[in-house]
Amino acid sequence: FMLSFGYYVPGHEDLLRIEFFEDFEGYAWSFPRFGHLSVGICGKVGQTNMAELRHNLGEFMKRFGYSPASAPVFSHLIPSLAVDSWGDLRLAGPGWALVGDVGGLADPVTGEGIYFALRSGDLLAEALASGIPGRYQEAVWNEFGAKLMVGARMCPSFYRGDFLGDAVTTRMIQFAARSKTFMSLFQNLIEGTQTYRGLPGSLLRGLPKSLVEVAVRTLRERLGV
Repeated sequence: FMLSFGYYVPGHEDLLRIEFFEDFEGYAWSFPRFGHLSVGICGKVGQTNMAELRHNLGEFMKRFGYSPASAPVFSHLIPSLAVDSWGDLRLAGPGWALVGDVGGLADPVTGEGIYFALRSGDLLAEALASGIPGRYQEAVWNEFGAKLMVGARMCPSFYRGDFLGDAVTTRMIQFAARSKTFMSLFQNLIEGTQTYRGLPGSLLRGLPKSLVEVAVRTLRERLGV
């Protein structure tokens, strides 16, 4: 699981903010919503605790001027299944079936679960309507279960790994800020059009162009151009 904690802060802001922390499997965010901001943090259960979540979120809120005063609090457990759990996952049996979070159907890296909850409900309905309920689990696995298992395998490296001498998350932000090619790849990953399974190949194919773009952008910044 990932444990989330945060506040529904009154106000309006057009920016969506994400912040990663050193040696921390999770992230802080500020998401604009109707009439308020969802300002929160999530971290891997067993590798963090509520005190650390509160501290990191508090620092994040101070940096960007978000006040928790009078703001409603939220906290949730979000599935973030390990590789072994995906391999043993059972979503249906005689007279029962699991969809969404209760079935563990969430992205192990980001915690995103809304799409998978809605889509798993669709797949279950289709299996029931066909008169073959047993098709449901296979349909989930073929459509996104296998891809999410790859995400589970990548999760520790994503948050704690090194790339070109610094943390993966640090390099990811640096590259995205200086390379249109890498930014496009990152956007596709967040949107779900770039799968975890195909990510290494996409990174390798785009790396030469991204490195050139990063070098040019960095040189221009140093020259003040």
